[in-house]
Amino acid sequence: DRLKHTPSIVIDGGKRLVRAAQIVLNLYEEDEIKPYIFRCPPEFGEFHRVFKYLGAYDTVSINQYAMVLEMLFREAASAKLHPNELKAAYQSVAGLFKKAEHGVAGLDFTTLYLVSQDEKMMKSTELVFSNDTHRAGRIKGFDKPFLMDPSLCGLDYGSFGSLLLKLP
Repeated sequence: DRLKHTPSIVIDGGKRLVRAAQIVLNLYEEDEIKPYIFRCPPEFGEFHRVFKYLGAYDTVSINQYAMVLEMLFREAASAKLHPNELKAAYQSVAGLFKKAEHGVAGLDFTTLYLVSQDEKMMKSTELVFSNDTHRAGRIKGFDKPFLMDPSLCGLDYGSFGSLLLKLP
């Protein structure tokens, strides 16, 4: 069980050790979210069963996207995200919401972190979402942080709002 939480898989040509939960066995290289989610190196094919036992996934999961968002929250503390972190956050939010379209039953996280309009990671329960862009000017002075614009992740407002209701 300790090995599941210990970086023990060598990737990036031996430059980095990661936990099995950060490994996806079937993932295109362009879908990796470095330094958070990696595809399993092809030369490790014979170890797939071991990696799965330790927590690797066949395909990227909703939990892995939530894990990336939590890691970004912990790394950034309350600071504004740097451009590479922001890219990883947007990619994770997009992936999480696309997976959520098929249901959130497998989501193991009780706290979900999302990106605010001021590009900080925050608990989803502390963010306000306005799905009416026409009224945005009227509530601009509201004293609560707003959730990021879903179009930054390639998502539309309609499905984004309804999926938000399903998430923690």
